[in-house]
Amino acid sequence: MNRTKNHNISLVLKIVYEFGPISRKEISRLTQLTPGTITNLTGELLQEGILTETTNRPTVSSVGRREIFLDIMPKSHCVAAIHVARNKLSCAVMDLRGTILERRDVALSSPSLEVLLEHIEGFLSSTAYRNSIMGIGVGYYGPSVGNVPFMLEPRPYQNWLGSDLALAVHETTGVPVQVGNNVQNMALAEKLFGDSKHVSESLLLYADVGVGGGLILGGEPSHLGHVEVGHMSVDINGPTCWCGNRGCVELYTGEQFIVDKARLAAPELFASQEITFNQLLRMDNEKSIRTLLDDAAKILGTAVVNTLHVVSVEEVVLCGRVFQNQRVFDGLLNTIQHVLPVSDGNMVRRSSIPVENIGLIGAGSLAIYHYVIHKE
Repeated sequence: MNRTKNHNISLVLKIVYEFGPISRKEISRLTQLTPGTITNLTGELLQEGILTETTNRPTVSSVGRREIFLDIMPKSHCVAAIHVARNKLSCAVMDLRGTILERRDVALSSPSLEVLLEHIEGFLSSTAYRNSIMGIGVGYYGPSVGNVPFMLEPRPYQNWLGSDLALAVHETTGVPVQVGNNVQNMALAEKLFGDSKHVSESLLLYADVGVGGGLILGGEPSHLGHVEVGHMSVDINGPTCWCGNRGCVELYTGEQFIVDKARLAAPELFASQEITFNQLLRMDNEKSIRTLLDDAAKILGTAVVNTLHVVSVEEVVLCGRVFQNQRVFDGLLNTIQHVLPVSDGNMVRRSSIPVENIGLIGAGSLAIYHYVIHKE
């Protein structure tokens, strides 16, 4: 398949993902390709089972002749999604519309690469969708290349240093593999399957166990890679982060910091039981907890402002358990509007994808982007 044809197919699929169900006539208008070219390209995609025809479109009146629209075929092909978190490995099969069909979660502490590969191959060999998988997307908390970042102290997966994760997974499974930063993948998931479908430039800020950012620029994942929002320094004399920097945003807003500070600020809460992070986020009626959350909101809001001075985006999408707390959400918004009084409060919203699924859907979106939309 020549480069021009590949490019045109990518244009068609991007349009269908953004606007589908959609007619051939509308695709021709939006892509500026001739009706004949659209007929030929969509015919191939129908034959491959990537697209399907439908007469259902909610925004179109059913009076008169029923028009034929094109949409993504959900289950003829699938992708595998692998999300490597700091303490958990999640594996899933996802259809081309972003629906998780099968999922398995495994608790991890500090596994070897061999253990990780064993879990991935075990999942793929047991799923009934094995023969329908077009590619694998892997997301983890590192850079958008195969190697993990430099670390000053032992962290989970430090033993991957120097290994090519994509190559290792491919050699184990025999399936094409793409590896990307988990938060950058989440931003892509919002673009393909969330409320960012019609937005060309967006920043996704994730705050949970760690803190990170992902960028969509010109409707595509940023070629600059993910945004290290969590490792911006907010205190040059602050404690040393595991990344090597001092006073990182993540040190003051991540799960471990908030739990540890809460234990010091309100020891009476922990006297009879261990309080989890989720429980703390619901305890903002306690003055000491409110203070911690208010401080976290200001730091995260400042990090967003600093990022917006570097890149211009239409919206900021917030994801992660920290932002499920309304006080943090409001505090971040107030900080942004205080520093940037001309900013539009409507530009900031929570992710439309549930926090428990967005890592996997992000990894699956990476596979769809490379093996469906761009046909690598």
